[in-house]
Amino acid sequence: MSKTILTVSDKALKAFEDFKLRRKHRFVLFKITEPEPESFELGVLKKGPRKMKSFNALVNKMPEDEACYLVYEHEITTDDGRKTSKLYLITWIPSACHVKQKMIYASQKSSLEGTFTGCIAIQAGKVKELITLFSNESDSDSEFSDED
Repeated sequence: MSKTILTVSDKALKAFEDFKLRRKHRFVLFKITEPEPESFELGVLKKGPRKMKSFNALVNKMPEDEACYLVYEHEITTDDGRKTSKLYLITWIPSACHVKQKMIYASQKSSLEGTFTGCIAIQAGKVKELITLFSNESDSDSEFSDED
């Protein structure tokens, strides 16, 4: 596969700005499209509301056979009782997606990290990985409820 450049659409940049600076969304899902051979564009797949029922409800909606990128704000309570949050850029590459898609998402990850600054970058392919990662951080006082 020749070297390709990922173009981030205006809608994707606006969605990230609304997510990071204006805190309009709790998460945004992004998907790469291929408008022309060897030309990739990042677009918005879905935006999540500020208040969501639970983190499990979000991760259980992750596509089982398609890769995507997810920016997500995870609220935590620090040891001294302060509420804060961390922003994550999650490269979602499930094992059931096509090999070409795996290669595209993995190869474009560093380009996207440069565009979506201020996020902790991680990669996952199973819902269980995300639940384990985010359950290790205290979010007991977040806007989530534990009921699904």
